[in-house]
Amino acid sequence: MTHSLDLSEQQALLDKRNLQGSRYESPYYSGSEVTMLNQPGATSDLDTTSSAGVFKSRSVIQRPGENHYAEGLPIWRAALLVVNSALGAGILNFPQAYAQCGGITTALTAQMSLLVFITGAFLILAYCAENHGSQNFQEIIREVLGPGAYILTQIVIMLYMYGSTVAYMILIVGEAIDSTPGWYLSREFLMCAMCILFLLPLCLPKTLKVLSYSSALGTVGALFVCIVTAIKYFDGHHIDSKDYEEIEESWNWTQAFAAIPIICFGFQCHVPSVAVYAELKRASVPRFGIVVVIAMAICTTAYTITASFGYLTFGTSVKSDVLLSYPSNDILVNISRVTICLIVLSTGAFVVFCGRSCLEGLYLAAFRMPPTLAEIYEKRRRIIQTLVWFGSALIIAVYVKDIQKAIALIGGLAALFIFFYPGICLVQEMVQYPVLTMKRKLLILLGLWYVVVGVFLFADSEVFAIMQDIKGGTYFSRYSKFRAPENMNHSLNLLEKQALLEKNGVPNGHHECTVIHYNSSRDNVIGKPVANGDRDTISASCTVIQRSDGSGHFSKGIPIWRATLLVVNSALGAGILNFPQAYAQAGGIFTALIIHMCLLVFITGAFLILAYCAENHGSHNFQEIIGAVLGPRACVATEIVITLYMFGCTVAYMILIGDQLEKVGEAIDSTPGWYLQRKFLTGVTSLVFLLPLCLPKTLKVLSYSSFCGTFGAFFVSMVTAIKYFEGHHSDRKEFEEIELPWTTTFSSVPIICFAFQCHVQSVAVYAELKRASVPRFGIVVVIAMTICSTVYIITGTFGYLTFGTNVESDVLKSYPSNDILVNIARVTMCLIVLTSSAVVVFCGRSSLDGLYVAAFSVPPTKAGKDEKQRRIIEILLWFGLSLIISLCVQDVLYAITFVGGLAALFIFFYPGMCLVQEMLQYPVLTLTRKLLIGLGACYVVIGVFLFADSEVFAILEDIKGKVGS
Repeated sequence: MTHSLDLSEQQALLDKRNLQGSRYESPYYSGSEVTMLNQPGATSDLDTTSSAGVFKSRSVIQRPGENHYAEGLPIWRAALLVVNSALGAGILNFPQAYAQCGGITTALTAQMSLLVFITGAFLILAYCAENHGSQNFQEIIREVLGPGAYILTQIVIMLYMYGSTVAYMILIVGEAIDSTPGWYLSREFLMCAMCILFLLPLCLPKTLKVLSYSSALGTVGALFVCIVTAIKYFDGHHIDSKDYEEIEESWNWTQAFAAIPIICFGFQCHVPSVAVYAELKRASVPRFGIVVVIAMAICTTAYTITASFGYLTFGTSVKSDVLLSYPSNDILVNISRVTICLIVLSTGAFVVFCGRSCLEGLYLAAFRMPPTLAEIYEKRRRIIQTLVWFGSALIIAVYVKDIQKAIALIGGLAALFIFFYPGICLVQEMVQYPVLTMKRKLLILLGLWYVVVGVFLFADSEVFAIMQDIKGGTYFSRYSKFRAPENMNHSLNLLEKQALLEKNGVPNGHHECTVIHYNSSRDNVIGKPVANGDRDTISASCTVIQRSDGSGHFSKGIPIWRATLLVVNSALGAGILNFPQAYAQAGGIFTALIIHMCLLVFITGAFLILAYCAENHGSHNFQEIIGAVLGPRACVATEIVITLYMFGCTVAYMILIGDQLEKVGEAIDSTPGWYLQRKFLTGVTSLVFLLPLCLPKTLKVLSYSSFCGTFGAFFVSMVTAIKYFEGHHSDRKEFEEIELPWTTTFSSVPIICFAFQCHVQSVAVYAELKRASVPRFGIVVVIAMTICSTVYIITGTFGYLTFGTNVESDVLKSYPSNDILVNIARVTMCLIVLTSSAVVVFCGRSSLDGLYVAAFSVPPTKAGKDEKQRRIIEILLWFGLSLIISLCVQDVLYAITFVGGLAALFIFFYPGMCLVQEMLQYPVLTLTRKLLIGLGACYVVIGVFLFADSEVFAILEDIKGKVGS
């Protein structure tokens, strides 16, 4: 959404708001956030410029003049704050939410659907805060909806936060520590001691900065709780499988609405998120969007793991607090209970911060305190308000041991903060524009949808809570927390740099001696320390330590969002159609999800390892990293392997295009003519659409076309879901969780690895990333893997549920050829494959060109001059040979099963070898570097094992006459 207005729109908007000339709102200081609360008043009432830190009136289009938060929170700390404000006790309620949804599949569908709107609400609030310079949630309501709604919202927020504070205090001891004889171990003493010693100091600071450090503890605590639920499940403490089958016969889909308030309450951190945005360094909607995506990915992972294993352990018998379902004498669970105390302590501080802000706003509005006086006594007021808030909440928590019924009534307010308020704010913001474009009209409709959903969920949750109270049941809603991954430290001090140079055979004082190496895929050079006299040689090897970014060649690279689309599109190829069969081979959805998530951890880490090596050596493609780290011979061997792998993928993609278009041709005419036959459609589509995408020198043009592929992948996943809900599914016995030997599940691993294998292409994306660095590329990878996982899970789950174990390797082949929606999906799949194939050809062409330059020792000047001619010839040969093979050989699945095992090498083996070699270059091996060597060795072992396993499996399938994948 763009916030900029031309002069005519600005003037019209000012006229509409009656903010011309002498008419404006005089500011009132808001206390704890060093902000202003605009109240109507005359211009002579207050001196708006006499107090430092007091902003002038914020109209709809005016932001504060000074960059007040220039030294604010960085992205990683802001993400921890958002994660910590969401992850409270809600992590304990999610298993019961899964039970109420009727199973994991239904719960995941509801969770992911709500997550789209939950994430959008963050961006809406950030957009409003940016427009008005607001620094907390209630200020946004005042600026957009007026002072009446502002006061009402502050009262609602204050009641909501106060009830949450009491609930957290009860949770700290009431459920975490058993009562034991002795006053020093009594519930009341322990609660007061822990709250006063640990919670109160976190509630007193003026800003959120100190809380961002404590939030790391809560994040780690939530991760520990997730691990405990998984460990307890694999320990065998689970009930018979019939108790947690997907959707019991008596289950009705309307019962899933009972779980929606739990999910909303678990993700409800929108109120404190505005304060986080206000303190974000270089605050803007795109930067805050990165914060939100990272935070929601962490929260979703924590909730999904805990809920899945908690539900699988206890089934429908799981309690609202999953830890209460375990025996009291379990040591590991008791450690988890203490860990929950850490989570609640840090989360409770956020709740008190937001509630105190509302109380301060109401106090200043009621007494109309001038800004100068308000700032002088701000600290005194803040301490008094915190002590009153804290003390009264502690008294209630001590004497009221169970406030579940009250929390049930308050919990429905979470839907208002997530849906209703953001929706009404978006509508109000859009209608202020004098010109309603189509984009703004669509945003108005989106805002109305938010409002409707918010009102419905609020009413539904409140009615459900009342009904549960009448029936004598209990209802629940709570919070939780998580942790952000640590970044590798790539920096070297001067002594280590000197030692590393000497270790690589470069004596002191001779560091400037370099040979120019031409990089075939780029118009730049890279330097490698060599001895004098070797300057006229050129090879495929890369730099050892020097990086050639001094010229600023990449200062105008691709931004994060386009780099993300490139990585997503490199992964989203034919793999999306194979995932349903991977679920079938794994024995069901639960097992497949576990394998998926475990592999995803290593897959994501491999991206960071490759980016780390590329940053150290200035490498611009995968084979250059291998040459720089493992030597020129390994580089040549790797280029040959990459060339063969990419060529096989190109052929497979062309065949896939023919498969999809052949079905479409059959739908158009049951006896198609030559113009609707497979060979003609494949040739024309490849020549007209694929070849132009393969010719450009860089990936920039592909980043634009990759958006179509990403959108197409989402469409294909939606089609599989729609077709499932239409009722075209097999008997449920065919897709129940089935007991298979654990060795059999390995047959699904190559499919998953092949689907996520975009590590070769990712190095080229990193090289063209604007202001390339490992942290920035980490953001790209996290967002890309989240998108890919979402698409794969939706397609795999619903494709498997539709056809069960009868699903084909290409799930679209399982549908009839006369299905219109599926035919649209087939055409969409062609769009995905077209953009994915272009990236594959780009990487393969780079390897082929490197082999050519190295084999014929082409001088750098001649290599640069003939680059365009060489590139075109290589592409035409590559493209033509691939097209001929794909037309003559219509089934290359046998060959792909052998080539597919190479994906494990690119994901595990090569990154592991590079990490080990990089760490061994350091003259001093610290504990961190030793651990990284161990991690690299683990990558190597896994890579070799998966490669051998997939190849052996392919051979056995070939012998049996089956088609592997």
